[in-house]
Order: sequence, then C-alpha cells, then structure tokens
Amino acid sequence: MKTSVSVLINNFNYARFLDRAIESVLAQTAPVDEIIVVDDGSTDNSREVLQRWAARDARIQPIFQANGGQLSCFNAGFVRSTGDIVCFLDADDEYYPGHIERLLGVYQARPEIDFVFCRCKPVSADGGDANNITLPWEVKAGDFDYGLTFCRATFQCEWLGSPTSAISVRRKLLGRILPSPLESQWRMHADNVLVFGAAAFWGRKYYLATAGVRYHLHGGNHWFGVVENIAVKLSYEFALTNLLHHYNPGFPSSRYEARGFSQLLYQEFTSIPEPGRAEYQLYQKLIRKFGRRRRLKFRFKLWERWRKILRRRRATPVKPG
Repeated sequence: MKTSVSVLINNFNYARFLDRAIESVLAQTAPVDEIIVVDDGSTDNSREVLQRWAARDARIQPIFQANGGQLSCFNAGFVRSTGDIVCFLDADDEYYPGHIERLLGVYQARPEIDFVFCRCKPVSADGGDANNITLPWEVKAGDFDYGLTFCRATFQCEWLGSPTSAISVRRKLLGRILPSPLESQWRMHADNVLVFGAAAFWGRKYYLATAGVRYHLHGGNHWFGVVENIAVKLSYEFALTNLLHHYNPGFPSSRYEARGFSQLLYQEFTSIPEPGRAEYQLYQKLIRKFGRRRRLKFRFKLWERWRKILRRRRATPVKPG
C-alpha cells in the first residue's frame, strides 16, 4: 500500500527563496502527493509566485492568511493536508534530492517509528557550504533510534529534534499535536511544538545522520544567531514552560511517583535499541531524582539491562574494515 506524503511550506516575505524551495520538493526521487504552502500575510510578491506555481502543478496548494506566525501556518497547513507522512519545510530552505526517499525508507521499514528528523547542512548567504559552522542541535554522528523521549523532554527539557525543515511526522501522531491553540506564544521557532509535542504523546523518534536539508543562513533567520540574546532566551524558556504545562497539566508534580514513574523511566530506556553510555547515565540520574520508593529496584533493572547490552556488544565479532 502506497504511503502518501504531504509537504507543508511556511512562508513570510520569502518570495526570493520560494522558487528554490518548491523546486527542491518537485525534484525529489520519491514524488510527493501534495505541497501545501501557507503564506502568512506576506507583503512582498509571494502571492504572485505561489499563484504561478499553483497554475503549473495541481499538487501545489497555496493558502493565503493574515499574519499569525509560524505555528498558525502549521495549523492551517495540517488541516488542509491529507498525507500519511507530513514533512515540513521553511520557505528559505531546500531539500536534497533523496531526502523524501530516505524518510520513507525508515517509515516503511519501521512502522513503530512516528517522527523522523535529519541532519541539516548549513549554507552561507552566497550559497556555499558553511563548513565552519556547527549547528547546536546536531546530536549524533550516525543514524540513531531514540525510542520514546517523554521523560527526557518533560523533565530534562531535552530538545531531541532538528529545525522545521528537517522534521517529518506520521499523521496519526501529528493529529494529536496540531492544530495547537498556542499560536500567540509560538509565532517563531514553532518547531518546538512539533519536537516536544511528539515526545509528550509518546512518539518514537529516529534520527538520520545523512544531511537531507540545506539550511540557509542569510542574515534574516529568526532563530539562528539570536539565541544568545538574553531577552530571546527568557521568552523562549517561558513559552517552553507553558508548552510543557499544556501537554502535562500540573508538571512537575509528585503524581508521577504515584503513577510508577520509575517504571516509566525504565520502559523508556528499554525502547532505545542501542543506547550508549550517555543514555544509560542519563536514565540512572533521572531514576535517582524521581524514583523515590521503588528507585533501587529500577536502578538495578537499568544496570542489568545495560550489562546485557555490553555483553552482547563484546560477543559480536567486529567486521573487518
């Protein structure tokens, strides 16, 4: 059975980039079923660009709305979309040709995976590779199954994801996240709603280390380069706290102890097929912090699980390089 794919492009005054973004989707080795472009009240010539594209290809569906911010674009685009897999793209970025095909490869081979994100390749204003820039959200050197991430997101505020353009989600999970009522708080960097929402609703995450997106740095980016501004950081932290409260009313609370939080942590750890030492140490730390009555039992269970993983790795012969 064919897996249908929707691409949601959000745009605000990026007419100069729109052609490049749309062309990168149309050039995919695995064709997409629809491209929904939400124009967020642009005052440049974005409307003309989108109308021209819509006349050329019926899969391109523009939505013109009053300015409401990035999350409002996500909401409007999702409501219009029909795809089993929904991929996101900022209008100033572009996909590499095999990006959709790689995503589908994961989703089709691994039906338990709900959320696939990938590495971005920074590109300078002149279009060249920005090899001197390390993106702060790049987390793993190779493909990695993160399993469930509810505890890490809720109690560590750990951001396990990529920017908007590198995110894709199964519709069955995304339908629990969007439409979101938090539009006023997430006018920008609304990818947080996708990243933390996926964790809150027990989505299983997978990271593709192959760069699938050209992430353009052109001086007008709304997040990259301004994150160190203290006002921006405080505003972000306030909005993130509200987001976590929205998904988990009363967070944090002792109610998690009553619900067997230690067992929840153990379940989440065991959902990672190949955890590293960093993951093991993180979950031991969380067990110590929140486990209380039953923490010794589950600390020991974590240790036993980790010991079995190490034994299996030692017993696996190393293939010659």
